[in-house]
Amino acid sequence: MHVLLGAADTGSMPPMRSAAAMILTIGMFTSSAVADSSLVLPAGRLRLEAGPPDLALLDSGLLGEGRGLRVGRIDRGGNGDAVAQLGLGLSYGLSSRWEAGVLAAPVLLAPDADYGDLEMHTRFSVAKARHVQFALQAVLQFPTRTDFGLALGAPLRIGGGRVVADTGFEIEMLFGDLDLVNLDIPFALNVYLSPSFFVGARTGLFMLDFDDVFVPLGFQVGGHAARRKVDLVSWFLWPPPPWRGNRDTIDVSSFQLGFGVNFLIDT
Repeated sequence: MHVLLGAADTGSMPPMRSAAAMILTIGMFTSSAVADSSLVLPAGRLRLEAGPPDLALLDSGLLGEGRGLRVGRIDRGGNGDAVAQLGLGLSYGLSSRWEAGVLAAPVLLAPDADYGDLEMHTRFSVAKARHVQFALQAVLQFPTRTDFGLALGAPLRIGGGRVVADTGFEIEMLFGDLDLVNLDIPFALNVYLSPSFFVGARTGLFMLDFDDVFVPLGFQVGGHAARRKVDLVSWFLWPPPPWRGNRDTIDVSSFQLGFGVNFLIDT
């Protein structure tokens, strides 16, 4: 709305007023008062996770994802399965630049009930400026259901006001029956319509064993409550990469619908 108003009005304004209007518009879209989010938890903050901490490297690929309630369909060559899973975890800010977390309850609900693969992750903030954050991330998967896995990545966040973009890259390695090496480059863009509500879109590139290529498309809505101590998000993704425990190549009729909530506690 502000961009359209600026395009319509600035042509008839004096140069000084036109420049001031453009600066005001940009400031409204980058004000840190709207979205004060960090790639790494502050020291002493606990996050109870029934949803993804972000919609990029902690909600993409085969490793480091799985938090929240996910339902949908996986179609393999015309053989479709209803799929549901629930992931519960927690993370903690060990210092102002370092966090660690665990996906403690990766529960598969359908088509067969089972306990999935437990995971641990850690993030270390390398650089944090006003509108750019860069970190390093490692994920370790324990073979409580399938295989041992290790992922090394670099999350990147751009923005911090009304518009926030999450991206980065990650190399995933799974050892055992699967023996895979994957490349994950997610991208999620969120636009804050108010300090407590955002809408967004997501896509990316996922290469399964550097062979099968997935380019998912999706959107999300979410917000914050209780003075930003509660984060909520819901998303739709089509087609998703192979889900946890369902790692065969899938067809475009597959989709994923997800719901998540996280609670932030300062200890």
